[in-house]
Amino acid sequence: MSRIGKMPVVVPQGVQVTVAPGKVTAKGPKGQLEQPLPEGIKAELKDGKILLTTSGGREISASYGMSRARVNNIVQGVHGGFTKVLDIVGLGYKAAVAGEKL
Repeated sequence: MSRIGKMPVVVPQGVQVTVAPGKVTAKGPKGQLEQPLPEGIKAELKDGKILLTTSGGREISASYGMSRARVNNIVQGVHGGFTKVLDIVGLGYKAAVAGEKL
């Protein structure tokens, strides 16, 4: 079983999650997204967290962690949107932020 798949997805304030058989829908300030789940993977909403479970099988376990990651991505997407973080590590690089340009 996937270690990533076992971790719960925390639902932030302001995001509404609806769990239906075969899909998870998230609605927040940035819009609404829907993620279908593969056969054999079930989602459950408890205490502001989404828990994914699998019925077993090698083919199902292969997509278990990916399904959890995609559900986490839709929850984060409707809450905060897309962000890009740039880390400059090393010597000899010169970078400065000037408005929207780097």
